[in-house]
Amino acid sequence: LAEGLNLVVSAHGPEVYLMKCDGEIVHRWNCPRNKAFPDLARTKSDKKARSFRRAYVLPDRSLVGIYNGTGMVKLSSESEIIWTQPAMCHHDLCFSPDYKQIYTIIQKRRLFPAINKDEEVMDEEITVLNAENGESLRQFSLLEAFHGSEYSPMLRKAPSSGDVLHANTVRYVTEAQAAKVPVCQVGDILFSVRNMDTIGFLDMETGRVRWALTGLWAVQHEPTILENGNILVFDNSGNKGKSRVIEINPLTHEVVWKYTGEEGRSLNSETSGSCSRLPNGNTLIIESNRGRAIEVTPDKEIVWEYQNPGRWGPRKDLRATLFDVQRIPEEYFNSVLS
Repeated sequence: LAEGLNLVVSAHGPEVYLMKCDGEIVHRWNCPRNKAFPDLARTKSDKKARSFRRAYVLPDRSLVGIYNGTGMVKLSSESEIIWTQPAMCHHDLCFSPDYKQIYTIIQKRRLFPAINKDEEVMDEEITVLNAENGESLRQFSLLEAFHGSEYSPMLRKAPSSGDVLHANTVRYVTEAQAAKVPVCQVGDILFSVRNMDTIGFLDMETGRVRWALTGLWAVQHEPTILENGNILVFDNSGNKGKSRVIEINPLTHEVVWKYTGEEGRSLNSETSGSCSRLPNGNTLIIESNRGRAIEVTPDKEIVWEYQNPGRWGPRKDLRATLFDVQRIPEEYFNSVLS
């Protein structure tokens, strides 16, 4: 079992918490969406974004979280609002290594004739925010990024109307990662586009897709670069309609490791889902729709399992979606537990 605390993001309510592996909760952040965005709450559907979709905790004990399709908020360790960003960011966020910039995904409707000449479609903008105040610094359209690159033919895989891309992941490429993966460079953004079954790297200097890959997964989430230069992906529906986690070589496209579930129980999360490789070599897998997280060894033995106790629904009788669990070393937090 990999040591550390678990940062848990659940659909049961507007909170994020730190939890020991034995289930003891040691810290909480709580902020209802209506408190962070009182004006938007009066104009948007009350069914949207009652919980956080993604969160990131910083060493100074502050937390940045996304209410899907509503906006982003930064909270102090005591859940006081530091700033809000009301753009329609969704699904994911990450920080630059110096913590000065935040990268996220923002949806915008626009006319894009290469997809549909007659009606607007939903574009995705990879957006850079100032981490100090949440202000927008730069935006790159993913539709333009594909259309202006050698990968423009891949747009044929996109639906012709509505939510044509549905991006769900952004990851900053570090110097160490770029040294292991020759198809990307430092400062690129690793992204995932669910509705095209595609992952790729966005060149943040040119705003163009540098590299992209499809065909090994279906409606995937959470690609991450591993220390060995391979990429780990939560493949939602590529296992004959069921889910799996796969590790691929981005150059040869070889699947070098996979996890499809335990005997008699297939891994299955039709939407959402997450995975990460832990320092001890185990893999943390979040089966979101089932409200379940597991840690498995390279030999696929389950050494830790967590069932989300949170409930939702009109009668609070449904297990809440477990959007994300991140295993974080205790020393990262300094005084967060004091």
